[in-house]
Amino acid sequence: MPELLPFQPPMLVSIATGIRHGFLDGTGPDLADILGRPVSDPLTTAVSIASATRPVRSRTAAGARPATA
Repeated sequence: MPELLPFQPPMLVSIATGIRHGFLDGTGPDLADILGRPVSDPLTTAVSIASATRPVRSRTAAGARPATA
């Protein structure tokens, strides 16, 4: 699971829910027209990007004991 800030999951769900329930319907150009490409699922996209940009933890940072000489 990507390390998101505590406010990010509910914010993303809220945005996705609003879009899914027609928040952008009838308010002007279609979202796909604005983007110039087909619309993708915002949650899938956000998780994918967060996972790809997540910093890699070292073994010592993850709780493993450092090797001793």
